[in-house]
Amino acid sequence: SLWTYVDEGSVASISPSQGTTGTLVTISGASLRSGGDAIVSVSLAGVVATIISESDTSVVVRAQPIGSLNNVTGNVILTSDNGAIVNATNGFTYVQASSIYSVVPAQGRGGTVVTITGVSLL
Repeated sequence: SLWTYVDEGSVASISPSQGTTGTLVTISGASLRSGGDAIVSVSLAGVVATIISESDTSVVVRAQPIGSLNNVTGNVILTSDNGAIVNATNGFTYVQASSIYSVVPAQGRGGTVVTITGVSLL
């Protein structure tokens, strides 16, 4: 046949749905390649991610640097080698990376109470 109907791809889950640079993100669903042979591009909240592995039902990517922006939510967009696009609206949020400013005291023994101060520690 000259033309074959292919079901529209869909994203069932994104795990985790938030993270920082370097976070491994698994995107699961159906017909993610949308009739193509491979997924060639994935973006998380507008930032192109590095594809680690991909299949028609699962894609693993590594989140790339977003610059100085924090708490940016956006679409997860998968593009197949045939040009088909699968979109998950507001599927990923870049959050501020953790940063430790101080550890007090700087040394101690078992039982010593230590205070760690920083940002986005949880």
